Amino acid sequence: MNLIYTASFKDLAHIPVPEDREDFFRIYWLKEQGELPLLKEQESLIKGEWMYLVPPFREFRIDRMDKEGRFVAFHRSLLDLEVREYSLDVFRLFSSKGEFTTLMIGEEELPTLDTLYELLRRELPKPDNFLFLKSLLKTFLLKLIFLKEKKYTLPDLNEKRIHEFLYLLENHFLTERKAGFYADKLNLSPKRLNQILKEKLGKTITQLLHERLIMEARHELYVSNKSIMEIGIQLGFSDKSYFSRFFRKITGMSPENYKRGLRQHFEERQ
Repeated sequence: MNLIYTASFKDLAHIPVPEDREDFFRIYWLKEQGELPLLKEQESLIKGEWMYLVPPFREFRIDRMDKEGRFVAFHRSLLDLEVREYSLDVFRLFSSKGEFTTLMIGEEELPTLDTLYELLRRELPKPDNFLFLKSLLKTFLLKLIFLKEKKYTLPDLNEKRIHEFLYLLENHFLTERKAGFYADKLNLSPKRLNQILKEKLGKTITQLLHERLIMEARHELYVSNKSIMEIGIQLGFSDKSYFSRFFRKITGMSPENYKRGLRQHFEERQ
């Protein structure tokens, strides 16, 4: 299985789709000039190119695939052996308020990123250079992290707490279902953490946890041959009926109907 992909927009349709595609971080790099105010209160503009950075398990569609562009994707397992600070920085880079990040790359920064991308693209076909590829990818991401931090020169403390919470959620949602666990890790009370999340994301700890569980459930129903009971147990539910009630409450349909609908959709496309 490939853990890193690169492609032009026009070649994306020819890339084999991995079964675990939801586990990939994705970068859509639109290679055309755009403009953005330097600061909200300023009239001066910076010129550059847009990037859309999409974390795993997030739906995203871009209607610009007929334009010139580049695509980079890497499996989230590549972060497993990295130091926690770097992994958290990558998660922050891709997750803006729990969704995806839109980043303007200024003209002066483009040559460095162009070079790193070309190195990645050229080295990918070689089977014996994985450590070098991983280092190239890390350098590319560190550059983007620096540019994003540079863009927000006065970071909001509560924004940082949200990213910390989302990182904790990603790593513990299967085993930790109580608000107190996440609040304690952030040295906050559950009430205060809920206030911050409601203010910034419009959702509570419980709502975000339920959303993440549903994302995982949909993923398993889509890619695996496990039974509904097996998926429910994997997600920490004590029995099939409890899992089915939870799934129906959030999505409006049973897991069985959801899976049946997926099967029908793919049969119609064939």
